[in-house]
Amino acid sequence: MSLILNQDTEPKNLILRTSIIYSKILKAFLGDYEIGMKDFTEMVMYVMTNTDLSGSADPRIKLRERIKSLQITEGFNCNIKRFSEPIQMVNTLIEKIVRYEQETGKKPTVIYLGGKEWETLKREIALDAGEDIKENIFHGVKIYKVTEESHLRVG
Repeated sequence: MSLILNQDTEPKNLILRTSIIYSKILKAFLGDYEIGMKDFTEMVMYVMTNTDLSGSADPRIKLRERIKSLQITEGFNCNIKRFSEPIQMVNTLIEKIVRYEQETGKKPTVIYLGGKEWETLKREIALDAGEDIKENIFHGVKIYKVTEESHLRVG
């Protein structure tokens, strides 16, 4: 997986990737640099603790809360665990919408969700924004709840 750093990073669009090497060594790659996980975690702690907070809007405050909320869940690979944020369905849907647009050149018109995904999305939106899904629309795309317990498709 990768993350494009484009909020306040120079140079713009620097890519951060993570990778498991030989099924056990986790590395972070920042541009052309390879950073071992021990050094990466020390880097995060250094940034978190080396300077005073710049007020209540300091992004480290939100990061601390996000880290505290992490849960250990099933990993992307079989029989491996990973950390995940409680707000995963929102991110998954955004990724699927973007992928659909990239693959087809068109904006999707519908999202089909099973009962489990529907409830998860509603809970995450309430947690993040303090509100409910309005008129079954997510990022401008109509949501339909299907009868299957677990289902997710963008079209």
